[in-house]
Amino acid sequence: ITIEETAELKLDHPHVIPLEARQSNMEGLGKIELRDLVKTSLRMRADRIVVGEVRGGEVMDMLQAMNVGHSGSMTTVHANNSHDVLRRLEALALMSDAGVPRESIREMIASAVQLIVHINRFRDGKRRVCSISQVIAEGDELRVEDIYRFDVSETTPNGEIRGQHHYNGIQPRFLEQVKTKGFDAGAHGLGALGSGEVEA
Repeated sequence: ITIEETAELKLDHPHVIPLEARQSNMEGLGKIELRDLVKTSLRMRADRIVVGEVRGGEVMDMLQAMNVGHSGSMTTVHANNSHDVLRRLEALALMSDAGVPRESIREMIASAVQLIVHINRFRDGKRRVCSISQVIAEGDELRVEDIYRFDVSETTPNGEIRGQHHYNGIQPRFLEQVKTKGFDAGAHGLGALGSGEVEA
């Protein structure tokens, strides 16, 4: 199930149900918010829930969905870097009317979010994956640990940015869970992918 304010996702999958938010009519009736759609999707026995972007209290419903059996669900959130994603999710969850304490929200984030992929637009106009990080819970605090990181090596005379993705030697904690679901992570896990030169 895909949930968006404006339908933009085009997924090559045989069974996709798109849900789209709706503004109220001239009489102020008929408004459907993202929070309503996330709650509705929980009743539809979805294998995976994809929320186009969270910007408000709907993040609380999304975290609850990720914590009650909808593994593999994903969403996007605007933040400056992967570290700021956790603070942004926490702030958005506190904006909801659920009245859940900050400590419980952090526990929900730690349980729901395993991987953060940070994508940034560079000055040459191209979007690149800047980091792939896993979420680590240490007591009451959350932090991210980079698995892969993109480092800029040069800028060509025509303004194109070149660089490399570096593997930091860290095996993700969820790798065993990936294997138990039948996916081949390779004999050496993600480390087998190594580092590679990125030209574009």
